[in-house]
Amino acid sequence: MRTITEPARQLALVSEVDVAVVGGGSAGVMAAIGAARGGARTCLIERFATLGGALSTGIIGHFGNRFRDDQGRPLIGGAPLELLERLIASEGAPYPDVSTAVDAGASVFFSAAQAAQECLRMVVEAGVELWLLNSFATAQPAPGGGWDLIVENKSGRQAIRAREVVDCSGEADVARAVGAPANINGDRSWGLLFELRHVDVIQYATYLEKASATCPEFEPWLAHYLGISRAQLRRDLYWGEWLDGGRRAWKWRPLIMQAVDAGEFDLIRDLP
Repeated sequence: MRTITEPARQLALVSEVDVAVVGGGSAGVMAAIGAARGGARTCLIERFATLGGALSTGIIGHFGNRFRDDQGRPLIGGAPLELLERLIASEGAPYPDVSTAVDAGASVFFSAAQAAQECLRMVVEAGVELWLLNSFATAQPAPGGGWDLIVENKSGRQAIRAREVVDCSGEADVARAVGAPANINGDRSWGLLFELRHVDVIQYATYLEKASATCPEFEPWLAHYLGISRAQLRRDLYWGEWLDGGRRAWKWRPLIMQAVDAGEFDLIRDLP
């Protein structure tokens, strides 16, 4: 591979904080809020112009309901529960109150756009220093301890110094930059999320009422389609949830099989 030599240059040290959080997804938002509310001068570095990650730009539309255990005992509180409360209060979630939401099932649904707004409000109210539209580039030890984080934005490359760093990049970007050991687990799948408009809700509800909750033929069909064994399929953290008893065992799985077999729809396991 051919290379070039980048000239050495001095970078502006634009901020010095106690805690820097890299990545403004749901984990980064909660980490930054927690650090700031705990009294640390905190900054949050995010490459996009909004916060929330999968909750917002990922338009995932729901998060797993882990607020209570199987016996109804509270598991999660603090900022995550506060976010749910704010979503309900702003009519960004279709529930009259928090109790109804956490009793609704395995998933709690919400508006992606409203989630972005509430994440931003919570971070600003906590006093977090926001660095939106800043991409993390690399990091190096800072003189006297801590870390110098190099970011890139419209002004070029700049540096932020932090005593502690929380890596919420989603891909261990900071950890890899400083040489920390990291494992890559290949037993993962990915999906594309989207929203549908102009859906005949009555027809959809009628279909769900009549459709069977089980589809035993789906497991061997999916394993054959993906080119893996049924044992591998059951272990897969994503596709395994599509099988009977899983939380993605949708009643329209027969329609998925029909569309795929007709060449009208593709299920993609790996990126090209």
